[in-house]
Amino acid sequence: MSEGSSTSRAAPGSIQGLHCRVSGLAGQTRKTIMILSHKYKFIFVRTQKTASSSLEISLSRYCGDEDILAPMDPVAEEQRRQLNVFPRNYHVPLSKYRGKEWLRLLRGWRLTYWDHMPVKHIKRFIGDEIFNSYYKFCFERNPWDKVISYYFWENRKEKYRDLDDFLSRKKLCTDFHRYSINGELAVDFVGRYENFTEDLHFVCHKLGIPFDGWMPRDKGQYRKDRRSYTEVLTSDQKRLIDNRFSREIAHFGYQYGE
Repeated sequence: MSEGSSTSRAAPGSIQGLHCRVSGLAGQTRKTIMILSHKYKFIFVRTQKTASSSLEISLSRYCGDEDILAPMDPVAEEQRRQLNVFPRNYHVPLSKYRGKEWLRLLRGWRLTYWDHMPVKHIKRFIGDEIFNSYYKFCFERNPWDKVISYYFWENRKEKYRDLDDFLSRKKLCTDFHRYSINGELAVDFVGRYENFTEDLHFVCHKLGIPFDGWMPRDKGQYRKDRRSYTEVLTSDQKRLIDNRFSREIAHFGYQYGE
């Protein structure tokens, strides 16, 4: 599939039911998106460079008035606005505040769900009963291809001289900590970006979500070099990515060149 999109069909207009997404701590710039659906009893944990923004926009069409729908980036938010979907219900209940969070509240700081929210925080805010009983899923991507995609996204304003400069200065887009707790997987299913459409339909069928297959085009236009990562990465660059994504490579069996 193309980056951040699966089809180009027009978006249907219905907005029914789903309990959706989360934002970030006020005043902080955190990057993870999640959807929490009480109607369909699932938690979608957003990861980076896996079409999660597009998926969130698409699933937002099914969200109900009481669902959690946190703000996205301006471009994605405009896409949702065109579907008549708006952020709502994204503040964490006061009953979940701890210690210094109460002091910050007195200073006008609000605790909110954020977009790329790790499961350990989700579990804290929603409690064990919901967390353990709801179906939790996310998507992961071949790490070498993922890093190149991340490079073009982060370098859209030409902040880096080249890929070597990027790799030496930028923290890479590892997500294993987002869907694991204490090094162990904390989700029920990890779909593959390389098999995105089939894996997404599997999840939606399992949960009874009437997903129609529509996905918006979101961020894929920023990748200028469409060559295979094997034609782009040097041996030193590959080794660096091997090291930083060692948990993903070991757990999911990714092999270079496949």
